[in-house]
Amino acid sequence: MRSFWGGMSWPVRLIAAALLVSPWPLGSWYTGPRTLVYLLVVFAAYLLVRPYAVSRSQLPAGDGGGTPAGPPGRCRGVDLYGPDLWVALPLVMTLSRLWTVAPSRTYEQALLWWAAFLLYVCISRSPGEGATGRLGWVLGGLGAALGLYTLYEYWCLPASFPAARTSGPFTYPNSYAAYLLALAWTSTGLAGDSRGARYALAVASASVLVASFVYTGSRGGMLIVPLTVVLFLWLAPDRRRAARSLALSALGGAAVFLVLLVLQPAARGLSVSAHARSLVVAGERLVTVTGSTSWAGRLQFWRCGVGAFLASPWLGLGAGSYQEVATAFQISPEFFARYLHNDYLQFLSELGMVGGGAVLAGLAGTAWAVYRLGTCRRVQEDARRGGHLVAGAVAGAAAIVAHSAVDLDLQFPAVVLLLFTLLGVAVRGAPGAAVVCRIAVPPGWARVPARVGPVVLPLLLLAAVVVGVRPYAGLVARQRAESALEDGRLVLALQRAAIARAVMPGHPRTALLLGHVLRQMDLQDPAGRDRSYWRGRALDAVLAGARANPYEPYLEDLAGSLLLEAGNVPAALVHLERAVTLFRWEPRFRLHLALAYDAAGQKRRAIEELAFLLSHRADFSSTVSASDAELEAVFREAAHLLALLTGPP
Repeated sequence: MRSFWGGMSWPVRLIAAALLVSPWPLGSWYTGPRTLVYLLVVFAAYLLVRPYAVSRSQLPAGDGGGTPAGPPGRCRGVDLYGPDLWVALPLVMTLSRLWTVAPSRTYEQALLWWAAFLLYVCISRSPGEGATGRLGWVLGGLGAALGLYTLYEYWCLPASFPAARTSGPFTYPNSYAAYLLALAWTSTGLAGDSRGARYALAVASASVLVASFVYTGSRGGMLIVPLTVVLFLWLAPDRRRAARSLALSALGGAAVFLVLLVLQPAARGLSVSAHARSLVVAGERLVTVTGSTSWAGRLQFWRCGVGAFLASPWLGLGAGSYQEVATAFQISPEFFARYLHNDYLQFLSELGMVGGGAVLAGLAGTAWAVYRLGTCRRVQEDARRGGHLVAGAVAGAAAIVAHSAVDLDLQFPAVVLLLFTLLGVAVRGAPGAAVVCRIAVPPGWARVPARVGPVVLPLLLLAAVVVGVRPYAGLVARQRAESALEDGRLVLALQRAAIARAVMPGHPRTALLLGHVLRQMDLQDPAGRDRSYWRGRALDAVLAGARANPYEPYLEDLAGSLLLEAGNVPAALVHLERAVTLFRWEPRFRLHLALAYDAAGQKRRAIEELAFLLSHRADFSSTVSASDAELEAVFREAAHLLALLTGPP
């Protein structure tokens, strides 16, 4: 093991370490420490300049992305690979900061994609032979570890397959299935290039990953398997050996799957016929697509995405913004999600036609490189040198790209990093086949990154720490303020909410919390001030938050409620009507709007709102995250107000 790691250049070791820890902290936007994403940007930036520290005159043709050194003073060529066109997407994400409605999420998305793209660049242009193969084995080890962890997770589940599905560190089985499938293809490619004990290890890793993939129960993942099989066999230099490795991996995965299915503690005592019925149910679920609930839900989500795209078709609302505006485009109460379950439609809705063009450029460049690799694999030296690992990396990347059309894979940082790592492995293994064009640059330009790097990297590190730590500091302050508010310590809650707003200005939840705290000061005024003073401060804070977050319905509702309490009924109606427009299925918004209509003397419209609220009680209860007691209080107050409005004068 020491010789294995010692034979790797330290940049490859750093990439391997990042990959080994990426699935757990980066599995989900909700649980992962985003600081690691920003630190990866710094690491990737240094990895980007590290290959240029080697003199270009020492590199052979096609090694490291350049051409042989020419006479002094003459321009040299730098190869532009097909997947390099993905740089357009993080560039558009960065520019969308100028018009985004969700600044913090735009920062996160842009930095993630820059980190992933820089990792791809440093892998695809790393000098020296053998680095790609070592990185492939690191991916194989990662796959084996994840597969064993997933099988252990299934072993501990209280139910058997297909009622129980594994989701690993992602907390979402479908995107985790794409991640596992991509790693399974990498291990299968390693098996095609290996002999003896290494061949057995690669097949074992692929088998464990195949079994884990099946236990996720992902219908979309199963449906894209034939596409990736065809692609892998088309690109493989030796199709017979590739087919043998693929067959052994599939049979090994089926054996592991069946053994664990029978021996799982939750399934012990079940007859063979019961297990057979479970497998039949799983097979029926696989072939039943158009009539399923998940398909109907996705159609609704995609219609919502089209509505978001039409709201700003050219530039969109900013990277990562759909989560903030999802309630404004919700069509029915039965289906609601803050992701569109189609990453390309989500990019289109968030970044408009400009972002859609950037994604199309990246896909087209990658497809062109794959086509060239497949058509010249038997006649080009680079393609023969790439071997089966290149075919497995391309098949794994294709699995992620295809599955992203029906799910939210590219919203998970670990999946994005793995996708660009596989693209880098494929390009590094066969650079000649992936070249789109060659750009002539002066020889001195190649040394610029190495000279600028020592100055820029400390600044990038400082920026990464600042950008990464600020959200955590604001989150901690906000959580402590919420805890103090629940305990009735209003002064302490106000102090901590003010700190949270200072650390994260413009954040919607921070503005909402500060408004609630200041509103509570109406009931308890420790400074002896007039209650209107606290109401005015609350209104100022909430209106500032609403201006910074124009698609946040809860801020609009709170602003309308404060204005209604202050007696400004016309302004209150404007904010409350907008809150209902942004989120039609929130019962509290409807009740507050009915109260405002009643205060404005519009009795008929108040009755209509209350009648709609009470007639759709079940729909409202299924779409909001409020306690049963709170919802019951809302409906009880609505029924009481409706009885007063419709009763005798």
